[in-house]
Amino acid sequence: MNKQFILRDWQERLVRQYQANVKKNILLEACTSAGKTGGALYTFTSLQSNLDWRFIVAVTPSEHLRKQYAQDAHNFLA
Repeated sequence: MNKQFILRDWQERLVRQYQANVKKNILLEACTSAGKTGGALYTFTSLQSNLDWRFIVAVTPSEHLRKQYAQDAHNFLA
C-alpha cells in the first residue's frame, strides 16, 4: 500500500463505520476527485487480512473509468 496516502476526514469515518458494521457490500458515492478510489482501497486493505478478502469489485459507468480505476488501484497498492 502506498505509504504516502493520507486519509481525509470522511475516509477515516468510512473505515471506522465499516469496521463497526461490516457488510458484504457498500456503495461509496462522492463528487469528482473526492478520494473515492483511495477511500475504497484503504478500507479494503485495512480489513483484508481480518476478513479474508481476496478482491474488490468496483463498478464504473464507462470503460475509460474502469481503466483509470485499475491503474489507480495498481499505483495505490504498489
